[in-house]
Amino acid sequence: VYSTSPSTTYTMTVNSSFSVGSDAVFEINKSNSGSQPTVIKIFGDVGIDGVVTETGNNTGSVLELAGTNDGYFYGVETGMENDVSITLNKTGGAIMYSFADIFMSAGANAKLNLTSGVFDMATYAATMIIQNTSTGAVVGGTVGSHIMGPMRRFTNQTAAYVFPVSNSVDQLAKASITPAGTDETEWTVEFIEPNPDDSNGLSTGVIDQVSDYYWNINREGAFPADRSEEHTSELQS
Repeated sequence: VYSTSPSTTYTMTVNSSFSVGSDAVFEINKSNSGSQPTVIKIFGDVGIDGVVTETGNNTGSVLELAGTNDGYFYGVETGMENDVSITLNKTGGAIMYSFADIFMSAGANAKLNLTSGVFDMATYAATMIIQNTSTGAVVGGTVGSHIMGPMRRFTNQTAAYVFPVSNSVDQLAKASITPAGTDETEWTVEFIEPNPDDSNGLSTGVIDQVSDYYWNINREGAFPADRSEEHTSELQS
């Protein structure tokens, strides 16, 4: 247990790698109240085979991925529980590579804060999975800080859920999905470029080009009868 305070902000700086063994539980803040940040600021790699959690009612527990060097992240599906957030704060163009799917906690205050740097899920065929159904579970999303590769979000509201994804470090392809119903649904969004079918089978002077990129959107769970979801997207570089 790192902190039991309901009011004092603490930061533990880890200058090298941070790992939690398979039989271990690391509790960031065990207080029964409070929302102040309690931060584990990590400058190296992260490996979670056990559990990182908070078992009280404090909402400020954060793993901050910091520094100016590239890093690597590995976590098991049950590796983060309750209100544990991740802040990506890699500066100077540094990248955080993930070896496997990242299962963000389903806690109501568990957030992915995209401040600086890119989370590369694509290189090792992984997915960023946001289990918190709040529309505010993803904070930020810019050309300078986004997810490279697929992102999956759990939804249960008729409100806009944003997917700040891309397939490169220097552009942002942001999609927004507004579900038609409140039944829990899973959406996976991936931006793909180049499009292998661009210009294939088209007639010159009629339709010369489709697009040099496309979106792959997968939906699992509830399927409202009217299927009237709204989708918007934009590409920035």
